Amino acid sequence: SIGEYAFFGCYNLADISIPAGVAAIGDAAFAGIASSARITVAEGNAVFAVEDGILFDKQQNKLLWVRPDRPATGYRIPESTAAVGAYAFYECRNLSDITIPGSVTSIGEGAFAYIAPYARITVEADNTVFAVENAALIDKQQKKLLWCYPMYSDGDYVIPDGITSIGADAFAECDDMTAVIIPE
Repeated sequence: SIGEYAFFGCYNLADISIPAGVAAIGDAAFAGIASSARITVAEGNAVFAVEDGILFDKQQNKLLWVRPDRPATGYRIPESTAAVGAYAFYECRNLSDITIPGSVTSIGEGAFAYIAPYARITVEADNTVFAVENAALIDKQQKKLLWCYPMYSDGDYVIPDGITSIGADAFAECDDMTAVIIPE
């Protein structure tokens, strides 16, 4: 297995080959590696696969890592995906927009930390767990603010009513924000 945060911040690490025997990968294992890094999975690995620079479990139920230097474009998470791992999109500065389908029911801590400041996250209408509200990605069930749009963070930001917790790195890149107002 590869543990949580195993290679976190290894900015000079260019290539990783996941052997056939690896059956578990911890949260944020590859967050912060070189933006041009390539991850490959051995042919005999029954658990993980890489498709177009994105590491998934074999059935694409969980998205674990997105190569940070993906071309400047939008990305739609596959319908088969139910979970987005912690720091999965970490430092993906080229993505212009990310679409979260109704199938996604779990998003790990900091999943969208340090993505492009102009990026937009869209949650499809059939998603019953997540929503974009007041320029933030919200987990409606956990009443948690997961990510705030950096480009919409000029001045004071008012936390939406009903939010009881704030996720790790939710305000990453919100450099122009002057205050966070927490409702009573």
